[in-house]
Amino acid sequence: MIAYARMWREKEEFGFGSDESWLCTTTRFRDWEKGGFVPIDWMDARLEGEGSEAPWGRDAQFSDRIRLILAPDPIRAWMRYSDPLSRAMGRPTREQVITRRASTATTLEALELTNGPTLARLLREGAEKMFEAQVDSAGHKPVQPAELAPKLFLQAFGRKPTTAELALARSVLGAPVSKEGLEDYLWTLVISPEFQLIY
Repeated sequence: MIAYARMWREKEEFGFGSDESWLCTTTRFRDWEKGGFVPIDWMDARLEGEGSEAPWGRDAQFSDRIRLILAPDPIRAWMRYSDPLSRAMGRPTREQVITRRASTATTLEALELTNGPTLARLLREGAEKMFEAQVDSAGHKPVQPAELAPKLFLQAFGRKPTTAELALARSVLGAPVSKEGLEDYLWTLVISPEFQLIY
């Protein structure tokens, strides 16, 4: 057997595939599929061959499908969940064809950008991941605003921050950078007119 599964639970993605870490048995056990079941005397799965070998012979096709599933950032909107933020920003349903969108912002867009839970969650999760990536093995947080702010500015605006913008970054991020300060700083970048004009 060769298998790979990609699942979503409450908009959280996770997946798993068949390998030597799986357990197997030829005996049928009652309730084996339920949580809490303890496999006793089950054998380790054995790798019999690659996906390109018999009886599968579909390594290329299988790899292409996995590559599509694991694409880090799908660019097609139909591959992403529709959320309140994308709908407020004008995402149509699949039954509609929209050839033109208004260039002026609506009240709904402004409210969703400033008070909506979707963007708040994305920025909070992004700040947490970025903060954890800066923490070393000893649990120290050595990153300073002068190091982080130019990187974020370059990613957001394609330019380095001015002296005034760097001073603002220092006051918001904290020294060393805090998780809450990082989240607040991401808010200042995303809400800025320059960022919204670019994206």
